[in-house]
Amino acid sequence: MDFYRIKKNEYTKQAATINKQSSYFDKDMTLIIKGVALIMMFFFHFFTFPTWWIDGIEYPLLVKLEPYINLPLNTCVPIFCFLSGYSYYFVKEKNYQYSFRKNTDILIYYWAVFFLYSFIAVLSVNYVYSPKDYICEMLILTNPTMPFNWFVRFYVLYMLMLPILSKILPTKIHFNLFVSIVFIPTLLYFIKFIFLYLRWNIAATLVNEFITWFPALLSGYIFANYKIFFWMDYFFKKKIRSKKLSIILFTLGAIDATIGRAVNKPIILTSPDLPLIRKSISIVISTDLYTPIFIFCIINICRTMKCNKMQFILKEIGKYSLMMWFVSCIFFNNSRTVFQPILYWLKNPVLVLLWGLFICYLISKSLDLVIKYIIRLKNKTIFHII
Repeated sequence: MDFYRIKKNEYTKQAATINKQSSYFDKDMTLIIKGVALIMMFFFHFFTFPTWWIDGIEYPLLVKLEPYINLPLNTCVPIFCFLSGYSYYFVKEKNYQYSFRKNTDILIYYWAVFFLYSFIAVLSVNYVYSPKDYICEMLILTNPTMPFNWFVRFYVLYMLMLPILSKILPTKIHFNLFVSIVFIPTLLYFIKFIFLYLRWNIAATLVNEFITWFPALLSGYIFANYKIFFWMDYFFKKKIRSKKLSIILFTLGAIDATIGRAVNKPIILTSPDLPLIRKSISIVISTDLYTPIFIFCIINICRTMKCNKMQFILKEIGKYSLMMWFVSCIFFNNSRTVFQPILYWLKNPVLVLLWGLFICYLISKSLDLVIKYIIRLKNKTIFHII
């Protein structure tokens, strides 16, 4: 009985401490996580899509390993989605003015790179845009110039949805999980089915992107809302006190999380054909718990090891991660025959990765100065933010 009281009091004190906290990690740690994710993304893009390579670029060993490393490296995308949902929870004014401001920010970044790269495509390979094709890519409906632009439309759409979701999501965690894990994915599958039936292929593609990546974003929001990282930290530190053992476990946890994320698929429960409608009904159960485990492990590895030089490099990469993502499009777009030899000239995969990061970092840092100035003017003129 005394033991139970001690445990209960300890739990209550810890809950009071946690409730006073805000985010489990600060802006610098967010940049570090983004830096890790972008390095994973670059390796993912550079070496796991052999069909993207022009003639003369060959990595036979990586081609053999591709089925095993492709999906684990693809954890990079849900990391960015999770961080978006996690950070949105701490936004004070969850309204459409904020969403519109953030959407115009990312569109300015996108259009700046798109206009530059479309001009380069015309000069370097005599690429011809029809007015329709150019407008479609400006509206993020096609991607010959910006092959990774799908994230922009995903970002714009979820920023339009989050103000509503943040108000209608129930406060009780079990109802919250039901809405996020079952109701929303099932609704999205139903909408996708309708769009496919109507042959609205572009709309069906947009919904399919939501089905794939929205669970990671929702899990970020839920983890922030219920301070789950604090509880994970509290229970882990109670059990493991050895620094060396912690580093080993967190490293293994990060690796296992990427593998788990690769095999994680939505659970679809399908009923038999119902008498009245003569069709089955499917209930989708979809969540993403591997991404937060990976993030939790990376945070604690950084906090335990405290390698300042490496963390500085990761923060710099994370600071320009969105722009570097856009800039890397040049190696896989309609100008790839000109620019892929520049990327892969060092041959060695590690050196190619470092070289690609270096090129994209320098270009991104230079362009970022101009784009941020434009964004400041936009925010001052439209939103009256100085």
